[in-house]
Amino acid sequence: MTPPDNDDPFKGPDEKIGAACRSLIREDEKITIRSIARELGVAHTTLSRNNKKKIQIERCAAMQETARIIETKQRTKRQDDYVDLVKANQRIAVLERQVSLLTASHKAMILAVGEIGGMSGWKRFFPHYAEIEAKLREMNAMPSADVVKLTKGDDE
Repeated sequence: MTPPDNDDPFKGPDEKIGAACRSLIREDEKITIRSIARELGVAHTTLSRNNKKKIQIERCAAMQETARIIETKQRTKRQDDYVDLVKANQRIAVLERQVSLLTASHKAMILAVGEIGGMSGWKRFFPHYAEIEAKLREMNAMPSADVVKLTKGDDE
């Protein structure tokens, strides 16, 4: 038989008390002298008068309380993480709508500039026009149709 582990109140000094404590934890019932006495089928005074047993029960109860605190914090953390995730997803949805709007607006502006014959002026602002045009096409932000310059008299 192995000697009781002094750091583990579930193992000693009385293994029956430790087993009763484990049982109460499994049943999610608070560890008290009375609840342990009920589990063991003895009078609570049998446990409260024996200082070693009383201390063992108190240590088990303290460990149970610590475990409950940790569990509550972890549950709260998971809830906080979920709320953060929902907020992030909402923000992503807003940004995706903004990108769609800006892309459509950008296409319309390029079409308008092209119609009035100003694409060469637009290209002046972008010295690396080919690279930028390729990126805009990748983003589907460039019109795909050829733009035809209207001259006076074409609009009649």
